[in-house]
Amino acid sequence: MSSSPLSPLFFPPSETLGDETYCPSPTQLSPKNAPTPEESISPETSPKRNAKRKLSITDGKCVACFLEVTATISCCGCYDQFCDHCISLLERKCPRCVAKAAAPPKMPPNCKGHDKELAFFCLTCETEICSECILEATDHKRHPFDRLEAVYLEKIAVTDDKVAKIGLQIEEIEKNTEMARKNLDLITAVGDAMLAELQAIHDAAKMEVQEILDEKREELEKRINLPDERKALVKKLQDDIKALGHFGFIKQQERFNEQCDGLLEQCQKFSTDLIDHYDIGCELIPATKMTTYKCNWTEGKQELLNILIDDSTGESWKMSLIKGDTVCLKVAPNESIPVITSHKFKVTTEISNNDISKSLRKRFVIQRKMSQFELANVELISTEGYLEDDTMLFRIAIEPLNVIEAYDHYKDKVAMLRSSVEQYKNLLSASKGAYDALKTNTDCLKSYSVGYFALDYGALQRQTKNGFVSPNIVDFNGNEWKMEIKFERDEFNKILLSTYVFPARFVNSSEHARRCAYFIELMHSNPDEIVRGYAENLFEENGLGRGWKGFIERMRVLNDVGFLRNGKVWFRYGVRPSA
Repeated sequence: MSSSPLSPLFFPPSETLGDETYCPSPTQLSPKNAPTPEESISPETSPKRNAKRKLSITDGKCVACFLEVTATISCCGCYDQFCDHCISLLERKCPRCVAKAAAPPKMPPNCKGHDKELAFFCLTCETEICSECILEATDHKRHPFDRLEAVYLEKIAVTDDKVAKIGLQIEEIEKNTEMARKNLDLITAVGDAMLAELQAIHDAAKMEVQEILDEKREELEKRINLPDERKALVKKLQDDIKALGHFGFIKQQERFNEQCDGLLEQCQKFSTDLIDHYDIGCELIPATKMTTYKCNWTEGKQELLNILIDDSTGESWKMSLIKGDTVCLKVAPNESIPVITSHKFKVTTEISNNDISKSLRKRFVIQRKMSQFELANVELISTEGYLEDDTMLFRIAIEPLNVIEAYDHYKDKVAMLRSSVEQYKNLLSASKGAYDALKTNTDCLKSYSVGYFALDYGALQRQTKNGFVSPNIVDFNGNEWKMEIKFERDEFNKILLSTYVFPARFVNSSEHARRCAYFIELMHSNPDEIVRGYAENLFEENGLGRGWKGFIERMRVLNDVGFLRNGKVWFRYGVRPSA
């Protein structure tokens, strides 16, 4: 049976020779060259000698029925494996190769308008066109164009260049990879060292706490074992006395009496003070220092305590202890002292009992806000031995949650203090500047003849037509001067206060004596708001005054209470003969 172009040949079940399996090529299985059974096993026509494709020996799965078979027949085109049953059903045709051969070749698309090959590219419209589009279509008329292949090569060259640059960048990155590895090793080493240091600090803190615990435990165990030790000594003393008899005891009585006095003195020296159970601490968690308060206990609701208490950092807190249905504790920061808001503090409380094992101990965590906690039931406090002579012992301590919180608190507190110092420095500098300016002004005024004039506020409101003239002042040459205040209007019809200085009498009429420097000031409670004018002019005898038309707007004075003092508006003016 010859094979058609759409019917690939199938190899028969492969023959095994030695450790390898070979299949004959399609030319060897053609009808013209098909070997006889005798030739098929001869050495010259052996598949091992003439085969061009080599297949491994494996039990395969039929691609048609998906069954595992021990002997398969392979397609020489795609090498799919089939069982004998499926090959007979498919008429010895490989469906995959048949479908591939039957599929039409992929052709480039044609122009939709002219059904011709899109062989050109319009550079203006950035689109493929055909030859008819160039000659006939108005959309691309007079547009530059080029062959599609040439445009493709040009554009692909640009993209290839960018891809090549990316490749170079990747090579640079690869060169830095070794540096990154070394950096990773350094970071790992530093991190391990830091973790080891933290572990060492942790171990040292644990050892510190353990030493304190061992010391306290040893002291308490001595106190616990002391009665038995003393009893043993007393029993031994009694046994020694009995063993001596009458005469022996009388002879050694003095020695036994000395031993009894020593034991009695040791028993009297026995300490009954409690060992504080909150003073255990280390560098990471400092010991708690408790403060004790005595609270008078009466019937009904009452405020047991209302005080300011300092924490271990020196900050102040308002603390109140209130008895209602329960005993409640209120803690709030003292507003007069800034407490850092982000830091946590712990409040440790204890209501003492005659039986220390029944003492009520609690801990709370607070920040910069008012916090309230319930400590105990009132009935429990009244009946279970927490009161002695109607007095309750209350112990409390406020401190940072741990050493890290304390460090941050102190650091921020120092920053706040530094900021306050800078503010004080700036204020001091500003005050010094103001003082220097005032001193300069005062020194300057020493050479001026100065006078004050108070204008009644009612007169300012009534806006009389006549002006106001101040009393005379005398300069150092003996000349007399006055100040005049007038109401005048500007071009916008606003009413202005105008001020002038004019001579009342000249003693010396020389030009030198008539040239004067002068100033006028409208006083204000805020020194920065004082209205001032300084000038120097030559004054004529019986002439007009010199000064400022529109010294200040009348409504500005009426609307600003800073200009008013005791119902009057105050002016200051002065003159000084020119040198």
